[in-house]
Amino acid sequence: MTSAIALARAELRILARDRVAAFNVVVVPLFAAIYLVTNPPPAEEIPGPLAAAGAAVLLAVFTSVALVLKSVMVLVQRREQHLLERWRISGTAPAAILAGTLLPGVLLLAGGIAVMFAALAIALDQAPVQPFWLVLAVVLATALGGTAATFTAAYARTTESASVVALPIFAALLGGGIWATLVPLGEVTWRMRGTGGGALTELVRIGWEGPTDATGFVAAASAAGPSLLVLLTLTGALGVAGTCTFRWSPRAQRGGWSRRSSQRES
Repeated sequence: MTSAIALARAELRILARDRVAAFNVVVVPLFAAIYLVTNPPPAEEIPGPLAAAGAAVLLAVFTSVALVLKSVMVLVQRREQHLLERWRISGTAPAAILAGTLLPGVLLLAGGIAVMFAALAIALDQAPVQPFWLVLAVVLATALGGTAATFTAAYARTTESASVVALPIFAALLGGGIWATLVPLGEVTWRMRGTGGGALTELVRIGWEGPTDATGFVAAASAAGPSLLVLLTLTGALGVAGTCTFRWSPRAQRGGWSRRSSQRES
């Protein structure tokens, strides 16, 4: 835990020194939220559960861009700099290295989403009915995004190629998230959920739209079951695949993260 926190602090310092990146991930969402709150659309022009759809798309965007794409690039860059290899050879646990490297992206996702969700609720006057499912959706988004980034980083040879290699997962999360907003809540299909983004969208919409009756939470839990199953399965599968393919050194072949293999790479 101490190693993960130390690595996370180092990553945050690196991010703070990169003014363009810091502006994009911190200032832009904050300004967008302020603009939305201070310039809300007229009430008569707000169609139905617009906040739920907007929140779902925002979560898909933040997960695919702010977490997956950014994290893949960071992991590949640290590997090119031989930092991952040095940390691994030093005896730091693989989970601590990855957690510390990915934690800034997770914090940015959670913080940005919290700000934008609050802005949507205020601007559109459509507060979430069951916030628990929104929190759960964000937690699962960070888990899915982190394992997806770890798995994808094994196939990116250079920082320049990282965004191209991550494109299929980016498209699945973002495209699936948007796809699942185009149908009524009860008509989200398994194909939509299977993209990952569609399952996250369904959870967000359940949290924002309801149901609202006395048995609302039980009904929501029943409706959320398929998406929870998909998200847990995808996260588990990507996590296992990531441990089997992750590379700590630029010269290494894909094939796990044992300390012995890391020492052979050096």
